[in-house]
Amino acid sequence: MNTRIHVFIPMVCSVVLFFCAASFPILAQESLTHPAHPKRMLLKVKAQSALEAEVQALKAALPVQSRKGSSEVGAVWNIGEIAGQQSAPILSLAHGVGIQTLQQLCPNLDHTNKEAYQCGLDRIYVAECRSGYEAQGVLQAIAASGSLASSLEYAEPDYIGSGGGVFAGEGDNSEQVMEKADDDVRKNVAKLQSLTPNDPYFVQQWGLQNTGQRIGTKNGSIGVDANLTPAWSLTQGVDSIIVAILDSGQPVGAAAMPDFAGRLLEGYDYVNNDADPTDDHGHGSNVMSIATAKGNNGVGIAGVDWKCKILSVKILNSSNSGQYSWWINGIRFAVDKGAKVLNLSVGGAGRSSALEDAIIYAHSKGAIVVACMMNTNNNVPYYPAAFTESIAVGAINNQGARAVPFCFSTTSGSNYGAHLLVVAPGEQISGYRNTDGVVTNWCGTSQATPIVSGIVSLMLSVQPRLTLDEVRTILKNTAIDGVGSASEDVPGWDMYYGWGRVNAAAAVQAAKALRVMSAVQETKGGEPTLEAVYPNPTSDEATFTFTLPTASNVKLTTYTMLGAPLQTVVDNVFSAGRHQLVWQSAGLPSGVYGYRLEAGSKTQSGLVSVVR
Repeated sequence: MNTRIHVFIPMVCSVVLFFCAASFPILAQESLTHPAHPKRMLLKVKAQSALEAEVQALKAALPVQSRKGSSEVGAVWNIGEIAGQQSAPILSLAHGVGIQTLQQLCPNLDHTNKEAYQCGLDRIYVAECRSGYEAQGVLQAIAASGSLASSLEYAEPDYIGSGGGVFAGEGDNSEQVMEKADDDVRKNVAKLQSLTPNDPYFVQQWGLQNTGQRIGTKNGSIGVDANLTPAWSLTQGVDSIIVAILDSGQPVGAAAMPDFAGRLLEGYDYVNNDADPTDDHGHGSNVMSIATAKGNNGVGIAGVDWKCKILSVKILNSSNSGQYSWWINGIRFAVDKGAKVLNLSVGGAGRSSALEDAIIYAHSKGAIVVACMMNTNNNVPYYPAAFTESIAVGAINNQGARAVPFCFSTTSGSNYGAHLLVVAPGEQISGYRNTDGVVTNWCGTSQATPIVSGIVSLMLSVQPRLTLDEVRTILKNTAIDGVGSASEDVPGWDMYYGWGRVNAAAAVQAAKALRVMSAVQETKGGEPTLEAVYPNPTSDEATFTFTLPTASNVKLTTYTMLGAPLQTVVDNVFSAGRHQLVWQSAGLPSGVYGYRLEAGSKTQSGLVSVVR
């Protein structure tokens, strides 16, 4: 059978812990209609194929034509120099269909990084067309090429996406407007708990504390916010957590700004291929400050996480757009630098297997990817938000409704769809400008996303071992439902609001309770292993399957979300071997519950959802 390479529709397998994008052998014409670089494509070479052998030989034989010599950017290899050679028939075919150069997308991978190699990041290349050829035609030729197509896992355009936020203007951010803030608003802020930050512009940050203040042209609804002030009484973050902002960069002079000083790590710019991720647009500066500006220091605004380390990775250019190849490299860079939270306030309509591989890689390394739904007021999926391993965030306005329209266009609005998890404030959100630290407002799901990223970072600050599934469960079960119009916001999950408006205080409290349940004591030698909790979510009962290397006393306790003991399921001695315990959840209300399994000297804990 003649196998044809796909250029669009990937699948994710479901038989191991994490997977890289697989492919349908289909040439999807719709994939060629999304914005993409006209001359570049992304190719993933099959492992142990003849083409892989030729590429390795090419690397060893040909001189390097690097762009700027950075170790973060792969060498460019001119395959035209070996065209026609008998030792490289497939590369010669690639040159014949219109490819001039290859560049390894993720160079210099650590050979001990098994997750990167399992995802095949070392086998993804940027291919550039010869003069007179365009990517669309070359992709079609690849699909019909026989031996070249059969040597590739996928071939796809280097799609172009954009940031999901738009500048709202400076009118609501000037000193004059702040001086005109309603006296009652100031009094309401002053009455709140002592941890309400003293930053001068906090009075207008309705997304963190909505006191009914007027933002833009609308008076807010009191309490319709992300509920941050109680969360800060539990934690303001820790400097051991790295939050990566993959965007248009960081403000000029960010290292000297009081809100970021001492917290910035050395980032990278994949637009210009250098180590200077300075923002030349403004989108990234706003997003970074929303998530991470230090609060309660009497300066500017308050971000969500005040203490985390910040890694800025520039993947958007001065026009607020970016190629997926930049995004993929940025994700890999952030993960390899130890980022635990990746904020991606970006989106593209083209579904990319290469981008999916990068997101799966982040997941496999324990990083949490938070991405925006985008702003076209429809259910068109944008990526990376629509990937299974991402947390997708929509936006609401200061009255609690889905943000339709946003401030910048009458046809805009927060996107919706089956992948939406939660919504957060995203209309007229204050943050820093890219040049001088002036506070300005922006609108979009891009602005909602860093609020959620910051909350996830706060959750990790009290429980750093949280997995993606646990983070999802906590966000889902602590979200405030019924916040929008009755026509869109139905009880439980819906495609317009997900599980509801994110609730920082409840989410952090739940994560802290999970930490209380997780007093792990490590010992040498064999340890009991909790293999599964199934089903989860459950309606009536959940089965805990575990294995004991030696006879041990086993105690299984369940907890409320506040950490209070609920039930001792069992407390007995079990023999060595594989066992199952059944927890009866019938009669409990819907919600999330903690468990703690103690066996010998080891304690394992987690969360179980009960859904009625």
